[in-house]
Amino acid sequence: MHLVVGLALPAVVVFDLAIASQVFGHRDEQQRYAFTTASLVPGGVPTTSGYAVQACHGLRVLADADTVVLPGYAPRTLPADPVLQALRAAAGRGARIVSVCTGAFALAAAGLLDGHRATTHWRDAAEFAARHPTIKVDPDVLYIDVGPVPTSAGVAAGIDLCLHLVRLTTAPRSPSASPARWWWRRTAGAVRRSSSNGGCCRRCFPAGVGRGHLLHHRRALLGHPLGPGHPPKVHRRRRPVPGSHGRRRGPAQA
Repeated sequence: MHLVVGLALPAVVVFDLAIASQVFGHRDEQQRYAFTTASLVPGGVPTTSGYAVQACHGLRVLADADTVVLPGYAPRTLPADPVLQALRAAAGRGARIVSVCTGAFALAAAGLLDGHRATTHWRDAAEFAARHPTIKVDPDVLYIDVGPVPTSAGVAAGIDLCLHLVRLTTAPRSPSASPARWWWRRTAGAVRRSSSNGGCCRRCFPAGVGRGHLLHHRRALLGHPLGPGHPPKVHRRRRPVPGSHGRRRGPAQA
């Protein structure tokens, strides 16, 4: 049984943690994986979504983990020293240490990414590179799997990385159905993306333009003409002609 531990730091991004729990902890995977959560101490861990999640274990469980998944967290402060020591110990004995989104900041603080290529959320990539100049930061990919410390880009890219790891460690249920494809079918999701599809995410928003700017711009477009002599188009549903029953009138009826 492959034990996967989701290590939740304070102010954890709950979506990132949920990715690991859904991929590795779903009841359909109980024959392959065991999933649990951990933190510095057992108990409630605050999230970025306004509520707490429950950490079932303290750091001791990392000593038994085959894979440790570190979700994103904010603000990206330096993790407590016992957390860094536990990560180094797990990596030292051969456990696979995985980060989702800004979880890479904790792996970098533990020294696990020194000299390696890594990624994180494109919005935080510049800060990540400035803090850790020995790491080769690539913001234009969905995930990087180099050595025992894979990293993923922002949020949903964690799904791509976790399913990539499933493909590496799990035999197909049938020749035509890989475990990852079965997961997508179960969750009614789309087909998988390759690790090189991440650049589009970073280019969606120009530098310095946030969601508020875009919403303001959209309201302006909806409420005002697009330019001189170009009023906004309004698409109205045509009403059927009485007696036509929705049929288009021919030339004789025009």
